[in-house]
Amino acid sequence: YSAAITCTPSTPAPSLAVALSSATPNFGASVTITATPTNITPTSYTFIVPLKDGTLTRITQAGNTLVWIAVYTGAQTISVEATNGASVVANETTVTVGYAFGNALTLNGTNWLTTPTNTLNQIIGNLTWTAEMWFNATSLANFPMLIASTGGVNLFMELGVSNVYISTGAALRTYTQALSTATRYQLLVVKTASGNNTSVYLNNTLLTVFSGTNNDIATQAAAIYIGRYTSGGVEFNGKIKDVRFWLDYNPNSTQRAALYNSGNGAHPQAAGRFPDVWYWLQSDANDYGRLGLHATPSNSPTYTAF
Repeated sequence: YSAAITCTPSTPAPSLAVALSSATPNFGASVTITATPTNITPTSYTFIVPLKDGTLTRITQAGNTLVWIAVYTGAQTISVEATNGASVVANETTVTVGYAFGNALTLNGTNWLTTPTNTLNQIIGNLTWTAEMWFNATSLANFPMLIASTGGVNLFMELGVSNVYISTGAALRTYTQALSTATRYQLLVVKTASGNNTSVYLNNTLLTVFSGTNNDIATQAAAIYIGRYTSGGVEFNGKIKDVRFWLDYNPNSTQRAALYNSGNGAHPQAAGRFPDVWYWLQSDANDYGRLGLHATPSNSPTYTAF
């Protein structure tokens, strides 16, 4: 006796493939994430992607593609989940985001940026803080101003042919340091404690020859100018990049070196803590830091390669 055997083809398990338009983008680049399902018709997709401070966010939508802005550097994972209401499939892929200077705010002596009115209180509201910026001066005549608070003497950072001037709390230190035009510099100012306690680094080298003192900055609902002084006449002519402030934070030697990165700059995660304020100045006056204190341009500054 023999019986007929009926064979029913098995159905392959549902799956999800995840692809990127670039697996090695630079910081700020747009990356298209595409999720391709097999043997399932999803009704929604959830993309799990890094934010600018390295934390993750979930974005749920009907479509299977998402344009993600690469805002955190290094190797990281992008995950996607898809569901039809009954079943869920998921997969992930890796992306390595690099960091390059790209563009910088380019000023010609007649234009600048102004941050919101209460910026000073929010970025320097206690006794310890750190400020960092990169600059490349077209001219060093007339003592150009990198940044200054409205009201003037409470905070400013100014340049000369042979000096760097740092004023905090209406007290001025004059650092002896030769500067040249068409040269890229990193300036790092670290207020380490109450009173006359400030360390200033140029290209990751501590400036040790100076006169004068520094003081604590008084509470004041002031804005910050980028590229000018409150009274005018000492506007900056050149390029400024990556103006950053950390409240209640001082980087150690390893973190300072990482930020300088042999003259190539670095994403602020190298400092070990995400900045409270970060004017990236790649193509806009937005604050990419924690506080979101977007600045307002005056007289149409431009953004060109640094």
